Amino acid sequence: MWQEGANKREVRERIAEVRGRVEVPVQVVFARVAEASADQDWRGVLQWKGRMEELMEDFAEDLRERELILSLFISAHRERHVSEYFSSGSADSLVAIVELEKRRVELLGKLERFRDQGEAMCWVGNALDDGKRHEKVVWFQRARKVAEAHGFFSVECEACRGLGRIELKEGRVEEGLALLRNAVAAAPLIECPASEAEVTALLFLIKALFARGIIDDELDRLVPRFREAAKELSRKEEGFTAAREEGSLIFNLWSILASARLHEVLCTCTLRVGNPLELPCPCIPPRPIESVTGSTTPE
Repeated sequence: MWQEGANKREVRERIAEVRGRVEVPVQVVFARVAEASADQDWRGVLQWKGRMEELMEDFAEDLRERELILSLFISAHRERHVSEYFSSGSADSLVAIVELEKRRVELLGKLERFRDQGEAMCWVGNALDDGKRHEKVVWFQRARKVAEAHGFFSVECEACRGLGRIELKEGRVEEGLALLRNAVAAAPLIECPASEAEVTALLFLIKALFARGIIDDELDRLVPRFREAAKELSRKEEGFTAAREEGSLIFNLWSILASARLHEVLCTCTLRVGNPLELPCPCIPPRPIESVTGSTTPE
């Protein structure tokens, strides 16, 4: 059923694209794209994707306008990706976004918008498939160079977090943790207000320490810091969209789960309800969970 619906949608998109190639003046095309983007109508933007190159070459008068046009289509593709991913689990549209974002990186460099360029590099690194390990590393390393050259702590934080996750996945624990710690150190220095970077950086470092059973004073310092950062982020996000509020709720739930001293949780707690943090438990062997009636069920 879903495949049939997807095929019909593809046909509708092709028809819309063909109609867009009718002799509509390029100025009118841009006006319609800009209007649809302002209305957050990604379908209205993408029906003109067949004219994007024409807009960039024939309508845009300079690099700034070319970057603007590219950004409008990237935003529409991202909204489409979110819609399709949550409705069907499809990530096919992500490929188109990555290719457009790579082109935007080069334009941002020429425009000397280096912070935006570094953030776009990190976005590409995060979006690339895990199988493209070398390419992911290259993009994150390029972003770090931009961050170091211009003092952008937001870019440094994101790039180190991406590189740290790659190192951990490949079993280089010390290198990975060092990069995540660097991300955490850079986060408080970020120049942008109301940033999620500190909360996210702390989250990944805490999860990495939890998952490897590294229970020490560092974790005792990080958990309260994470809890307070998550609360502050929630206060700053009052009035934001439901999606952002849901993200804050997840951060707060994580802070609640992590707030108890981990040593006590792993070593002395006899009632363990599943494993909500997906952690190994090196301190105690698996044991049955006692129900309220006194019976036991295996984990």
